[in-house]
Amino acid sequence: MSNMSYCRFENTYNDLQDCLEHINDNNLSNSEKKFREKLIMICEDIINEQENIDEDDEDDDKTQLESSDDKNIERKDDYNQVCIWPGTIVGQDKIQDFEKFMLEEFDTRVQYLEEIKTYPDKENGKDVEGTGGRNDVFFAVYKEDTGKFAVPRLKMGIRWIEDVLDKGNYRDKIYPERVHEYKTW
Repeated sequence: MSNMSYCRFENTYNDLQDCLEHINDNNLSNSEKKFREKLIMICEDIINEQENIDEDDEDDDKTQLESSDDKNIERKDDYNQVCIWPGTIVGQDKIQDFEKFMLEEFDTRVQYLEEIKTYPDKENGKDVEGTGGRNDVFFAVYKEDTGKFAVPRLKMGIRWIEDVLDKGNYRDKIYPERVHEYKTW
């Protein structure tokens, strides 16, 4: 199955992690061995192409993060329930595609709000190495669609913001304090 353009790298990342864990398996079929070699060649191509990636992307991300720390995005009327989709990247140029996907996939009208990179976890007041930096999408669901979206969202790992920010679940502050204002209950 092909990936949607706004989450292609995220979806492929998990599959590549699985392949890496089994890269040295010996009990592969001939077909799997052939595709393992093809995958390695594609990974080499990716490494070679990395030089062509626009280096401005990192600066754009920093600018977006800095501005997103200022204030919450205003919600349209009747778009009440805010959701968080962890580990998801949409990008400013794919907002309409994202909203269309949610309508087609879940029969749910949504308003894209923003993307926030998580802060690192803390241990004894210090950042825990290797944590933070995950891109999470925040979006609001139209009030009449909230009920029918409640269960199907779970298969994608989408959570109500109130559940994410609940004191029992939210030990480390991984988002700007302002996101608490998105809560409606």
